[in-house]
Amino acid sequence: MYKTIREFHKDEFSFKHSKFICYSCPVKTNEDITNFINKIKSENKKATHNCYAYRLKENNITKCSDDKEPSGTAGVPILNIIKSKELFDVCIVITRYFGGILLGTGGLVHCYSEGADLATKSGNIITMKLCVFCKISCEYNILDKITSIIHKTTAKITNIEYGIENTNTVSSENNVLSEKENFLENITSTENVVIQENDSCQETECFLETENFLETESFLNTEFDLKNEILFTIEKTKFEKLNTDICEITSGKNKIEIIKTDYFEI
Repeated sequence: MYKTIREFHKDEFSFKHSKFICYSCPVKTNEDITNFINKIKSENKKATHNCYAYRLKENNITKCSDDKEPSGTAGVPILNIIKSKELFDVCIVITRYFGGILLGTGGLVHCYSEGADLATKSGNIITMKLCVFCKISCEYNILDKITSIIHKTTAKITNIEYGIENTNTVSSENNVLSEKENFLENITSTENVVIQENDSCQETECFLETENFLETESFLNTEFDLKNEILFTIEKTKFEKLNTDICEITSGKNKIEIIKTDYFEI
């Protein structure tokens, strides 16, 4: 688990006629850092100084630059703010336009510290946790049960994809009508329904075309096996418990598939 910033942020202030513009950006690689610093420098070509500091989570890499300010008065104060807020994967650049008054060592340290603090406002700070990004496929009749179990955890559902898989001829008219009723109840939650019949596939948009299709003989001789795919993220330490709970209500038929393990905001 670690803290970082959610997105790019810009702020500014003035002190004794010097203008300070404060930038922060989430970064992951040296390339990200180089591109960000160069972008700020290109936007402020007439600035007196473009001082910066960054900290990467991987190998705890840190670096800072005073950019011709007196040694230790700019880059180090910026980096100290990053460390005091326990931030990683962040780069801060503070641009100074000289206002004609020398600020002295104490004034510079104060200004660059304040600038770094403004660049990393608390509202933009997020906590990243080691998580697994997963998916699970299930029939529509147990979709609510599974989503309910997921919602009871700290997991975040990112998407639910609805669809229809496979068709098989059935002999019981009552079963077919029951399938039709269930399908109509759930159709409002789908945007497009793909209906596969033999080897051909036709896409029917909700709602009129779908209802018209449901009245045809083709539908009345067909049983639908709805499959829905749930995509979600959950903390790695809580994955096994969730997987066990889902297996219990589905008798082990619906298992969670891990897509990738990474740090996510939860």
